[in-house]
Amino acid sequence: MPLVYATVDDLTAWLPPTLDVPDDAERRLLRASARLRRALLTAVYDVGPSGLPTDAEVSAAFRDATCAIVEYRLTNGDDDAGSGGTWTSVSAGSVAMSRAAADPVAAAAELPQSAIDVLAVLPTEVFRLGAVAAGGCRW
Repeated sequence: MPLVYATVDDLTAWLPPTLDVPDDAERRLLRASARLRRALLTAVYDVGPSGLPTDAEVSAAFRDATCAIVEYRLTNGDDDAGSGGTWTSVSAGSVAMSRAAADPVAAAAELPQSAIDVLAVLPTEVFRLGAVAAGGCRW
């Protein structure tokens, strides 16, 4: 079973009244959770048998960061189908493409500032965010 850090109810509570919860909210939350996991690749924190964080503060931060990612992608017109990913190179004339960047620092760069801000409130003793720190957070 895939790890998802937020529910549709969480997203509903998070989104401003000007944004509707999309019909594909569960898919978006799944993809946002995967994006967050990539950015937290080097993070160390306690998890339960389900793989979800056991610390309430970490769990809440992951929930909020996941919702922030979905909100960012909704407000910036990204359908989360891969078209808005980070590429090493792209062209338009006679179409030339390259691979998407896959290193942890690039993954962290995919996080919107609102998600990084939510994670930044966690104390360093809870866990260390090597990838997120490289992407802009400073502890």
